[in-house]
Amino acid sequence: MLFTCFTVESAKAIFTSAFHALKPGGYLELQDCIFPQKCIDGSSLGTSLSLWNSLCMEASVKMGRPWNTVQYWSAWLEDIGFEDVHEEVYMWPINTWPRDRGLKELGMWFQEDVLSVLPATGRLLTKGLDWTTEEVEVLLAGVREDIKNRKVHMFEEV
Repeated sequence: MLFTCFTVESAKAIFTSAFHALKPGGYLELQDCIFPQKCIDGSSLGTSLSLWNSLCMEASVKMGRPWNTVQYWSAWLEDIGFEDVHEEVYMWPINTWPRDRGLKELGMWFQEDVLSVLPATGRLLTKGLDWTTEEVEVLLAGVREDIKNRKVHMFEEV
């Protein structure tokens, strides 16, 4: 489940409900992407992908469903009453740019995943920022090119 699609209040309510549903000794595992995407060097500067990241962040906040709440989850879980909260963060490259064989393969799979969900962000931009469908399509065409460009060294933390 992608909690980035929820309001802060509804995400907290889901976490609280899960806490109360668990028996003593039970546990909850959560996974989501940490947004915005990051770059290991300056290769993303001026790209459509970098612009898209910024616009999605802005639009998600305007719509009351910020995409950057993952960073607060540990504190929220502890406030709710969860104990021994443990967080692991992994790097998922957006394409096959890494030299490491395992990261390269992960990048291949994640590239397909990102490309498949990219059209859904159009609604975020049209509703959150009042963009036209045509403006969104032009931007997303550039984002697709950047995602496939191995010279753009971006990744997402998960």
